[in-house]
Amino acid sequence: MDPRKQKTQTSIINAFIQLRAHKPLEKITVRELAQLAGINKATFYLHYEDVYQLSHTLETQTIQSILSDIRHPEYFFQQPAVFIQELHCAILGQGALLHTLFPDHHSQMLADRLLEGLQSYLAKLYPGRQSSLKEDVTLAYMVYGSYFAYTLHQDRPEETLKVTAEISELIQSHYQEPPEET
Repeated sequence: MDPRKQKTQTSIINAFIQLRAHKPLEKITVRELAQLAGINKATFYLHYEDVYQLSHTLETQTIQSILSDIRHPEYFFQQPAVFIQELHCAILGQGALLHTLFPDHHSQMLADRLLEGLQSYLAKLYPGRQSSLKEDVTLAYMVYGSYFAYTLHQDRPEETLKVTAEISELIQSHYQEPPEET
Protein backbone atom coordinates (compact mmCIF):
# COMPACT_ATOMS: atom_id res chain seq x y z
CA MET A 1 0.00 0.00 0.00
CA ASP A 2 1.15 3.53 -0.77
CA PRO A 3 2.75 5.01 2.39
CA ARG A 4 0.51 8.10 2.21
CA LYS A 5 -2.62 5.95 2.00
CA GLN A 6 -1.33 3.84 4.89
CA LYS A 7 -0.70 6.95 6.98
CA THR A 8 -4.19 8.27 6.23
CA GLN A 9 -5.74 4.91 7.01
CA THR A 10 -3.86 4.73 10.31
CA SER A 11 -4.98 8.26 11.20
CA ILE A 12 -8.61 7.36 10.45
CA ILE A 13 -8.44 4.18 12.53
CA ASN A 14 -6.71 5.88 15.47
CA ALA A 15 -9.24 8.72 15.44
CA PHE A 16 -12.11 6.25 15.27
CA ILE A 17 -10.81 4.19 18.18
CA GLN A 18 -10.27 7.33 20.23
CA LEU A 19 -13.85 8.51 19.55
CA ARG A 20 -15.34 5.02 19.97
CA ALA A 21 -13.75 4.69 23.40
CA HIS A 22 -15.90 7.59 24.60
CA LYS A 23 -18.98 7.54 22.36
CA PRO A 24 -21.51 5.08 21.03
CA LEU A 25 -21.02 4.28 17.36
CA GLU A 26 -24.31 6.00 16.47
CA LYS A 27 -23.03 9.31 17.86
CA ILE A 28 -19.78 9.41 15.87
CA THR A 29 -19.93 11.64 12.81
CA VAL A 30 -17.64 11.56 9.80
CA ARG A 31 -17.04 15.28 10.32
CA GLU A 32 -15.62 14.88 13.84
CA LEU A 33 -13.69 11.75 12.88
CA ALA A 34 -12.12 13.49 9.88
CA GLN A 35 -11.26 16.53 11.97
CA LEU A 36 -9.59 14.40 14.65
CA ALA A 37 -7.72 12.41 11.97
CA GLY A 38 -6.50 15.62 10.30
CA ILE A 39 -8.17 14.85 6.98
CA ASN A 40 -11.20 16.14 5.13
CA LYS A 41 -14.48 14.25 4.83
CA ALA A 42 -13.89 13.46 1.16
CA THR A 43 -10.68 11.65 2.09
CA PHE A 44 -12.54 9.57 4.64
CA TYR A 45 -15.07 8.56 1.97
CA LEU A 46 -12.24 7.40 -0.31
CA HIS A 47 -11.52 4.73 2.31
CA TYR A 48 -14.92 3.91 3.86
CA GLU A 49 -18.59 4.25 3.04
CA ASP A 50 -19.43 5.42 6.55
CA VAL A 51 -18.45 4.93 10.19
CA TYR A 52 -20.45 1.69 10.30
CA GLN A 53 -18.36 0.16 7.53
CA LEU A 54 -15.19 1.31 9.30
CA SER A 55 -16.41 -0.23 12.55
CA HIS A 56 -17.33 -3.50 10.83
CA THR A 57 -13.92 -3.63 9.12
CA LEU A 58 -12.10 -3.13 12.42
CA GLU A 59 -14.31 -5.69 14.17
CA THR A 60 -13.63 -8.24 11.43
CA GLN A 61 -9.87 -7.61 11.57
CA THR A 62 -9.91 -7.99 15.35
CA ILE A 63 -11.86 -11.25 15.19
CA GLN A 64 -9.44 -12.55 12.53
CA SER A 65 -6.54 -11.59 14.76
CA ILE A 66 -8.08 -13.51 17.68
CA LEU A 67 -8.66 -16.55 15.51
CA SER A 68 -5.14 -16.45 14.09
CA ASP A 69 -3.77 -16.35 17.66
CA ILE A 70 -5.43 -19.70 18.42
CA ARG A 71 -2.52 -21.94 17.57
CA HIS A 72 -4.48 -25.19 17.59
CA PRO A 73 -8.19 -24.78 16.72
CA GLU A 74 -8.28 -28.52 16.04
CA TYR A 75 -7.88 -28.99 19.80
CA PHE A 76 -11.60 -28.29 19.98
CA PHE A 77 -11.86 -31.98 19.10
CA GLN A 78 -8.70 -33.35 20.66
CA GLN A 79 -7.90 -31.26 23.77
CA PRO A 80 -10.81 -28.95 24.56
CA ALA A 81 -9.25 -27.62 27.77
CA VAL A 82 -6.23 -26.40 25.81
CA PHE A 83 -8.53 -25.05 23.09
CA ILE A 84 -10.45 -22.96 25.66
CA GLN A 85 -7.20 -21.67 27.17
CA GLU A 86 -5.89 -20.66 23.74
CA LEU A 87 -9.20 -18.99 22.89
CA HIS A 88 -9.15 -16.93 26.07
CA CYS A 89 -5.50 -15.99 25.69
CA ALA A 90 -6.26 -14.82 22.14
CA ILE A 91 -9.23 -12.77 23.37
CA LEU A 92 -7.21 -11.24 26.21
CA GLY A 93 -4.46 -10.40 23.74
CA GLN A 94 -6.75 -7.87 22.10
CA GLY A 95 -7.27 -6.09 25.44
CA ALA A 96 -8.73 -2.60 25.36
CA LEU A 97 -9.43 -2.71 21.63
CA LEU A 98 -12.06 -5.41 22.21
CA HIS A 99 -13.75 -3.34 24.90
CA THR A 100 -13.75 -0.35 22.57
CA LEU A 101 -15.13 -2.16 19.52
CA PHE A 102 -17.42 -4.52 21.46
CA PRO A 103 -18.57 -2.69 24.59
CA ASP A 104 -20.66 -4.60 27.13
CA HIS A 105 -23.89 -4.17 25.19
CA HIS A 106 -22.20 -5.64 22.09
CA SER A 107 -20.47 -8.59 23.76
CA GLN A 108 -23.05 -10.94 22.26
CA MET A 109 -21.92 -9.81 18.81
CA LEU A 110 -18.30 -10.60 19.72
CA ALA A 111 -19.25 -14.12 20.81
CA ASP A 112 -21.36 -14.55 17.64
CA ARG A 113 -18.47 -13.50 15.40
CA LEU A 114 -16.00 -15.74 17.25
CA LEU A 115 -18.31 -18.71 16.83
CA GLU A 116 -18.78 -18.02 13.11
CA GLY A 117 -15.02 -17.70 12.65
CA LEU A 118 -14.29 -20.94 14.47
CA GLN A 119 -16.97 -22.81 12.50
CA SER A 120 -15.46 -21.53 9.28
CA TYR A 121 -11.94 -22.51 10.35
CA LEU A 122 -12.99 -26.02 11.36
CA ALA A 123 -14.82 -26.42 8.03
CA LYS A 124 -11.58 -25.55 6.22
CA LEU A 125 -9.49 -27.78 8.47
CA TYR A 126 -11.85 -30.75 7.93
CA PRO A 127 -13.35 -30.10 4.48
CA GLY A 128 -15.01 -33.52 4.18
CA ARG A 129 -16.72 -33.52 7.54
CA GLN A 130 -20.40 -32.92 8.01
CA SER A 131 -20.98 -31.09 11.24
CA SER A 132 -23.67 -32.55 13.43
CA LEU A 133 -26.10 -30.76 15.67
CA LYS A 134 -24.18 -32.17 18.64
CA GLU A 135 -20.91 -30.67 17.33
CA ASP A 136 -22.53 -27.32 16.54
CA VAL A 137 -24.17 -27.09 19.96
CA THR A 138 -20.99 -28.19 21.73
CA LEU A 139 -18.88 -25.56 20.00
CA ALA A 140 -21.49 -22.87 20.66
CA TYR A 141 -21.72 -23.89 24.30
CA MET A 142 -17.95 -23.85 24.70
CA VAL A 143 -17.53 -20.45 23.03
CA TYR A 144 -20.51 -18.66 24.57
CA GLY A 145 -20.37 -20.42 27.91
CA SER A 146 -16.67 -19.95 28.51
CA TYR A 147 -16.67 -16.37 27.19
CA PHE A 148 -19.59 -15.18 29.29
CA ALA A 149 -18.51 -17.14 32.37
CA TYR A 150 -15.09 -15.54 32.08
CA THR A 151 -16.64 -12.10 31.58
CA LEU A 152 -18.82 -12.51 34.67
CA HIS A 153 -15.93 -13.71 36.82
CA GLN A 154 -13.08 -11.47 35.67
CA ASP A 155 -12.11 -10.87 39.27
CA ARG A 156 -10.73 -14.45 39.41
CA PRO A 157 -9.37 -15.02 35.88
CA GLU A 158 -7.08 -18.01 36.46
CA GLU A 159 -9.65 -19.95 38.46
CA THR A 160 -12.44 -19.14 36.01
CA LEU A 161 -10.34 -20.21 33.05
CA LYS A 162 -9.43 -23.44 34.81
CA VAL A 163 -13.09 -24.23 35.55
CA THR A 164 -14.25 -23.42 32.01
CA ALA A 165 -11.44 -25.56 30.59
CA GLU A 166 -12.44 -28.48 32.85
CA ILE A 167 -16.10 -28.13 31.89
CA SER A 168 -15.16 -28.06 28.20
CA GLU A 169 -13.11 -31.22 28.67
CA LEU A 170 -16.09 -32.96 30.30
CA ILE A 171 -18.49 -31.86 27.59
CA GLN A 172 -16.14 -32.97 24.86
CA SER A 173 -15.51 -36.36 26.51
CA HIS A 174 -18.93 -37.38 25.18
CA TYR A 175 -17.92 -36.31 21.72
CA GLN A 176 -16.95 -38.54 18.82
CA GLU A 177 -13.53 -38.26 17.16
CA PRO A 178 -13.28 -35.86 14.21
CA PRO A 179 -12.67 -37.11 10.70
CA GLU A 180 -9.12 -37.30 9.42
CA GLU A 181 -7.58 -34.12 8.03
CA THR A 182 -7.41 -34.00 4.27
